[in-house]
Amino acid sequence: MPLIYFEVYCANCGKGLCNLTTVDETNGIKIVIKPCPECLKNAESDGFDKGISKGFEVTREQPEESCF
Repeated sequence: MPLIYFEVYCANCGKGLCNLTTVDETNGIKIVIKPCPECLKNAESDGFDKGISKGFEVTREQPEESCF
């Protein structure tokens, strides 16, 4: 099989992902790339923030019930 050289970078931040990439040649070529840890952390934070905002919108839209 011919040698193929390639580089792997995060599409979002541009960070090199060579330490997060493995190549398996047992049944053809299989490339597994783990997500960039920083971008993954930012995506989780963004999702959390969106969920909080959506939850607040739902509670603001409900009419307040009187305690009296």
